[in-house]
Amino acid sequence: MATHVAGESAMNNRILLRLLLGFPKRRERHCGTSARAHLGTEQLEARALLSATPIADLPATESNSSSMIFGPMSMQEGGHSEPTLSQASVAPILWGEGLSDPGQPSAWDQTGMPLGEFHSLLNFSKRDTIDPLLAPSNPNFWHAHDFFVNPSVSENSTLASLMQAGESAAAPTNNLSVYWVPSLLNTTTGDFVTPLDSSIAYYAVQKPLEPSKIVDMPAGLSIIAGSAMPSERQSTAVMFWNYIGTSTQYDHIPQGDEWQDLPLQAVIMFPQFWDGKSLEGTNFKDHMAYDRGGDGGPSSHPYLLPELQLQIHYGHVPEDASLVLTSDSMTADRPDYAPGWSMHADFIHTPWPERDVEGNLYDGFARRVNDNLRWPTVAGTDGNAARPNPMGLQQPFTPAPLVLNPTLPGIDSHPVSDRPPADVLRDVPAMGPHFPGTRPSRPLLHSRPLPVVQPRDPSLENLDDGQTVMIVGQTFQDEYIDFIDGTGLVPSGSSHYSTFYLGQIEQGDDSPNAEFLDYVRENDLGDYAMVALSFKDNTPAGGYGQMINQNASDFNSNAIWEALNDIRNGAWDAQIDSFSEIMADRPQTQFLLRVGYEVSLLLFAYNGDQYVVDWLDEQASAGVNVFENPDAFPELDRSAFVDAYNHIVDRIESRVSNVEFGFHPVRGYNDTRWLYPGEENVDWVGFSVFNNDVGMEVNGTFNAEGLRLDPNLEQSMDFAQLQGHEIVIAEATAQNPAASDPGLFIDYLDRLDDVVQH
Repeated sequence: MATHVAGESAMNNRILLRLLLGFPKRRERHCGTSARAHLGTEQLEARALLSATPIADLPATESNSSSMIFGPMSMQEGGHSEPTLSQASVAPILWGEGLSDPGQPSAWDQTGMPLGEFHSLLNFSKRDTIDPLLAPSNPNFWHAHDFFVNPSVSENSTLASLMQAGESAAAPTNNLSVYWVPSLLNTTTGDFVTPLDSSIAYYAVQKPLEPSKIVDMPAGLSIIAGSAMPSERQSTAVMFWNYIGTSTQYDHIPQGDEWQDLPLQAVIMFPQFWDGKSLEGTNFKDHMAYDRGGDGGPSSHPYLLPELQLQIHYGHVPEDASLVLTSDSMTADRPDYAPGWSMHADFIHTPWPERDVEGNLYDGFARRVNDNLRWPTVAGTDGNAARPNPMGLQQPFTPAPLVLNPTLPGIDSHPVSDRPPADVLRDVPAMGPHFPGTRPSRPLLHSRPLPVVQPRDPSLENLDDGQTVMIVGQTFQDEYIDFIDGTGLVPSGSSHYSTFYLGQIEQGDDSPNAEFLDYVRENDLGDYAMVALSFKDNTPAGGYGQMINQNASDFNSNAIWEALNDIRNGAWDAQIDSFSEIMADRPQTQFLLRVGYEVSLLLFAYNGDQYVVDWLDEQASAGVNVFENPDAFPELDRSAFVDAYNHIVDRIESRVSNVEFGFHPVRGYNDTRWLYPGEENVDWVGFSVFNNDVGMEVNGTFNAEGLRLDPNLEQSMDFAQLQGHEIVIAEATAQNPAASDPGLFIDYLDRLDDVVQH
């Protein structure tokens, strides 16, 4: 297997590389036959990239150790200004809270993961001129806000009323917290820009902070991050605007030449160090503090909470749109003003009620803190691990009590009732700036057993850091041997194409895939076999005709959709079982199955009577963008592929253990997001990366000239990573002119390597 070891920053979130035949010798990287190369780095973590902040940009006050005074960044919200502390009246502030103790065991060593994280999708709930924190009971407060998740939020919200909402339309539905930001207005049209339901709240812990030091996030904790009335540009360590798929961060809404035809988002980072004395402070800010880079948190705020980051998605906005926040008008006369500079966010935390299999009520948020942060792993919206950990450990399940009257650890504790939490929620004070009363002490966490899972070798999920799989092939055995002879490298495995309707690893031509597969295994020339299970390439073999050539005698405008509809209804189960037997009969080979590889929304979802190209042109001529909401068109039924994919995976998985399943969209963001079959049956997401995708020419045309990676493809990769999936480069080769020009071919490989590294 071809190998080389990358840098020390490699993490379990790998990009796996597949190169087609014709690949020349990889420069000076000689590799043995028993190792694999790892091309992934920590930089692939999209969320971590967004929150990474240079130390120079962090909000911190520098002074000497004898007189250092800490205060959160200067931020104001409608008359609530930050108190000024006198150096003579307070003790010196020391840094280092929340860091691992030297010489002591760390939770990072327990799982081997570099990040602990879970997330919730945030549905847009409503737009209203209320602010439950700054103006309780006031229905007309200052400016409009966009609210997310809890459907019951009002100017009179209390913790009890928020909990009584029962469920939300977020993912997970038991997230009852409420988040809000100022509304975004397009002054060109006079219309508000409504946030998309793909907006995300991330809860995380990152090195060098110590996961085991995280304390419970108390019910009713209320925080404002950012400033509605800034006097100068806010630090991008607190909030920024950017286009999804790019790395440039703006302290304002991108204007003029900064505009790009990409989805716009606002990102707000909340402080994660708490004073432990108040749920809201004097201004919903001063009870919290940001960390200072590698120095950890301040001694004035010693309690480490989960790091909350909001990503508010606004989608594509027109180039001529003039965007402002409803809060911008309060400071538009300031010298340094720019639209969007007043972005800020408010947050009230609630427990996330769940029940276990026995019907016992517990806090699903606290469970996620236990099993995703204190025991670091990367999880999906359900709190279950979305990525394997290098130590091969099974994620624990640690439910925690649902506590509505939490202890404040920074003040004297009071006795705690040992009664279990009741289903009938108690009334609590309103969320105003003076939350009275005392709270009982916090219950101890239960211990968490950590059973060890025996790894499946050579499963992708059990690759060690420092390893990468390189798969070579285009079905043909002779070319595979030519590659080994010409380069002196033995790949990790071979690639194969198949037609689903034949129920075997064959394409109905003269390419003996199964024979080639056995040759590779018997001669120890690779552990892996990547197989493309195609629905689209030979629909006539299934009796469906074809939908590409409208002049053909067997033209069928919705051939692929009809096939998928039959698959999900069980008409092809015999072929699925036959395909399963082929893999089960070869237990020493790890199969990487691309289920319906290079899937396309228009090909796989279209079930209309017209030729699909004519139908699309007709919609475009009418000014209709079918990709914004394909579910609005009866001619597009994306559920056919989603159901067929999951039906195939479920049936194969019940019979075969040496297979991992990949979702491989053709390239576009719309193909990726609209055909995504859900996280449960997707082990990895694959993409094709050719020379036109990395800024090079293909047959006289460019689609990403001057760019490292096509933004459309980069956005698709970001989407996949946000769902918690591994990224696999499932196809990679050079097309003309690079295919016939050695210099251009080497340039393509360099660019491809750059994509993998970053």
